[in-house]
Amino acid sequence: MTKIVLIDDDQDSCLLIKTFLGSIYHKDDIVEFFSGKAALEYFQLDAQTACTQGTDLILLDVLMPDLNGIEVCARIKSNNAFDDVPVLMVTASNELEFLADSFEAGAIDFINKPIRKIELLARVSSALRLRNEVMMRRMREQELIELNLTLKENNLMLEQLAIIDKLTGIHNRGHLDWVLSREWASTQRNQEPLSLIMVDIDHFKLYNDTYGHLGGDDCLRQVAQALLSRLRRKNDFIGRYGGEEFMVILPATDHHDAMLLAEAFRVDIQNLSIPHSKSKNAEVVTISLGVSTLTHFNNKDHSDSLIHCADQALYQAKSSGRNQVCFLPYTEL
Repeated sequence: MTKIVLIDDDQDSCLLIKTFLGSIYHKDDIVEFFSGKAALEYFQLDAQTACTQGTDLILLDVLMPDLNGIEVCARIKSNNAFDDVPVLMVTASNELEFLADSFEAGAIDFINKPIRKIELLARVSSALRLRNEVMMRRMREQELIELNLTLKENNLMLEQLAIIDKLTGIHNRGHLDWVLSREWASTQRNQEPLSLIMVDIDHFKLYNDTYGHLGGDDCLRQVAQALLSRLRRKNDFIGRYGGEEFMVILPATDHHDAMLLAEAFRVDIQNLSIPHSKSKNAEVVTISLGVSTLTHFNNKDHSDSLIHCADQALYQAKSSGRNQVCFLPYTEL
C-alpha cells in the first residue's frame, strides 16, 4: 500500500492527477486537500506531536490562495517526522526563482502543468523509489546500531564472566591478582599505605560435611555478600581468593583502619547467625582474619610479600583459636 497526499486548490487538476495515479496506485490511498491549511491540520503540525498519517509522498501545488505551496512545504519539512517523506511541487511556472524556493523549502522534484501522465508517473515512481531506498538504509542503520549495542552488551557480559566468581558473585582470583598489582603501583607512586585482609571461614570442611556442598555453597555466598556490603569506598576491593578464603584490598588505608574494618567483618559474619553445629568456636559460622599493611615505597613489585604477610597473620589468628583478627607488619620475602 502506497499512500499519496495531493494538495491543490484546483479541483479539476486534483481529479486529473488522481485519475492518472489511479492507473497504478489504489485510489483509496490517494488523499486530496484543496487548501494548504486543511493539509496542515490533517498532519497536525500545530500539535505538539505531528503525524505523517502514514504518508509516503506529497504532491503539492505551488500557487494556492490561503498558503502557497512553498510555505506549506517549508512548514511540513520543518518537522522531523517528515524527514523521509518526499514532496513534489506541481507548478505551471518555470521561473527559476520558484524552483529554487521550492528546493530550499524541502521539495525534491517538481512536475509541470499541464500534467502529462507519463511524466507524472515517472517522477512519482522515482520519488517513491528514493523514499524506499532511504527507508531501507535507515532500517539497516538501525539494525547496525542495535547489533553494535548487542555486541557491546555481550562483550561486557563476557568481561564480567572473566573476572567474576560464578558461585559468590564477587571477583575471582585472577582479577584479584591484577587489581593488587595495579594498586601496588599506585601505592608506590602516591606513597600511601596499602592494606590487605585475608579472610577464612572457620571449620568450613566440617560445615560442608554437616550441611552438604549445596549448604556450603549457600554459606559462601552469604559470607561473600556480607563482606562486600561492608565496603564503603569505591576503590576498596574484595574477591574470592580460593575455596573458603577471601581477599580484601584496601588502597590508602593504614593498619589501624584496616584492623577496624577486619573486626567489623568478623562481627558482621557472626551476626549472620548461620548455624554451624560442628564448629569448635561457636554455634554459628565465624571467620578468622589476617591483616598486613605496606608502608615501604621502593618502586618494586613485592605484592607476593604482602599476601604472604597477611596470610601469616591469618594463620596466627587460626592458630590462636579462630574467630579473631591478627596483624603482622609487612616484610619482604
